[in-house]
Amino acid sequence: MSQSTIIHVIPSIIRANVANKTSDPAIVVRQNNVERLAGIVEIRHKGKVVARICPQYDNPIPNGMGEGARVWIETTEDVTLEQEAWPVEHRGQPCNTILA
Repeated sequence: MSQSTIIHVIPSIIRANVANKTSDPAIVVRQNNVERLAGIVEIRHKGKVVARICPQYDNPIPNGMGEGARVWIETTEDVTLEQEAWPVEHRGQPCNTILA
C-alpha cells in the first residue's frame, strides 16, 4: 500500500498574501516525509486531473457571512460526504481515527 499524501494550507501565508497583495505559495504537500510548498496543486488519477486546489487571494468565494474562502478544492469527480457535520467529540482528530 502506498503512503498517503497530506495536503494542507498555511493560514498565516494566506493572510500575508491578502494584506500584501502577493501570491506566495501557501499549500503544503507532504509525500514520503518530504514537505514542499506550492501555489497550485493538481490531483491526478491515471494521468487525468481530477481535482485542483486553487488559491484566489483577491477573489474569494462568497460565503454569505463576510469574506469567504480564498483557497479551495475543485473537482470534476463525484464527491461523497462521509459525515456531513462532524460531531463535537471528533473535531481535531485525524480522519483515519474517526472512520476506522
